[in-house]
Amino acid sequence: MTKFFIGIALYIMIASIPIGNHIYAEEYASVVASDEVNVTTHEWQLGVAMGIGVKTNPLFDGDNIPLLLIPDIAWYGEAFYFDNGELGYQLQLSKRMAIEGFVTPDTERAFFSFRHPANVFALPNMSTSGLHELPNINDDEGTQFDVSKDDVASRDWTMNAGLRIHYFLKQKEWQIAYQHDALSVHNGGKFSLHYRQHWQISEWKLSANVDIIWKSSKLLDYYYGIDERDGLDFRYHYNVDSGWQPRVGITASRPLSENWAILGMFSYQRLHASLSDSPLIKDNNIRSAFLGVAYRF
Repeated sequence: MTKFFIGIALYIMIASIPIGNHIYAEEYASVVASDEVNVTTHEWQLGVAMGIGVKTNPLFDGDNIPLLLIPDIAWYGEAFYFDNGELGYQLQLSKRMAIEGFVTPDTERAFFSFRHPANVFALPNMSTSGLHELPNINDDEGTQFDVSKDDVASRDWTMNAGLRIHYFLKQKEWQIAYQHDALSVHNGGKFSLHYRQHWQISEWKLSANVDIIWKSSKLLDYYYGIDERDGLDFRYHYNVDSGWQPRVGITASRPLSENWAILGMFSYQRLHASLSDSPLIKDNNIRSAFLGVAYRF
């Protein structure tokens, strides 16, 4: 019952925010990280990006997620903050270093359900879907069985609690973070290393990031493994091991006026071998791209 009320409160709080698709939010964060811009505290910072884009879905029968309307909603106090679904408390250790504790929705379930908050602003998928017949099982060595996301048991959403350390230099930012399942849905966690570099070329603001993300076997096996809960033949059962997933991205923006800007983004994430071999996974990568305009209120 407690989890139910937490879920309702969380959904109301972030129902208008596409968690996991922070294209505009990432661009905003890249600007804030530079030394030239100060964050206004105790005021809501509101913006929206409008355009065309997509985030690919690596699951069999998983629909790609269109990116058309992307809000940016943030509030920063002296220490507490809310930033696109993440609620946290930050301590400034020095001019260059900060540490923060935070809670945030885990985004893995977004690939399984279009109604996940991560996909609220995506257009409804127009393709037909229904029951999917499982492929015939045979015992040929090396056979890879493909399983539709619609043929397995529902995966629950959860919230993560974490700790993050930032280190800033002019035009550069490093992060190290760990977050863990706070609602005991899968009791897994993930660890990440992040580096971002900024450039100013004429009126264009550019940033590129490199991330290395480790996800535990408990987290990955809950969402992408197959076992007795799914009611499938045991020959479909599969356990996913922990692994590292590198990701790279680039963002570009150019002001058109005081409130309007052009915004573009591309990112690529590689899935590790144990996850790519899951019968639920059809692609060994996740790609996101967006091109449009952004408005800051």
